Amino acid sequence: MKKSKLWTGVLAITLVFAMTAVGCDNDPADDNNGGGGKIDYTADSISGLAAWLSAQPANTPATAYNIKLNVSALGGNPLTDGSVGNALNENDKKYVRLDLSGSTITSIEENAFFWCESLTGVTIPNSVTSIGDWAFGYCTGLASITIPNSVTSIGWRAFAYCTSLASITIPNSVTSIGGWAFDYCTSLASVTIPNSVTFALNNSCAYI
Repeated sequence: MKKSKLWTGVLAITLVFAMTAVGCDNDPADDNNGGGGKIDYTADSISGLAAWLSAQPANTPATAYNIKLNVSALGGNPLTDGSVGNALNENDKKYVRLDLSGSTITSIEENAFFWCESLTGVTIPNSVTSIGDWAFGYCTGLASITIPNSVTSIGWRAFAYCTSLASITIPNSVTSIGGWAFDYCTSLASVTIPNSVTFALNNSCAYI
């Protein structure tokens, strides 16, 4: 996939000013990000997320920005302007841990975070019931993900080529797992599939 670049360079702006400019909620109550550390920014829109990220300096996976995103839709795949995936890919030198627990989305759509290499972690909200095909495919920086008990299905190659993913817990609510769901997850030692799963296509864990 060829990634377009809508932003070039790094905007010289202080973090404090950036927070003020895009309306950062720096509520002390937001002290952590699902185990990912203090929240650096809370966004109530995808455009707010994109604006904030564009103003930040490049970082590393170890210093990933902890972002709490409260939205009702992810906006499509990373090739769609205005989507969460596009905002991450246009700022692919800014590593991010995304907390979606305050969002009202009902699914992680097909290809939603495809090839978002700078995504290091995700907390999925309890409103989500399905994770689509290739939803996190080629998220090579993804090291952790929290899947809630509301999720009932995981799609085909949903986590394929997530080469940094070391462990994953599949909740008992999941009843189906698509083929090659964890294909080439080379850091993943094992996956425990709960007894609740009644439909798992062959090779769901191929090439781990």
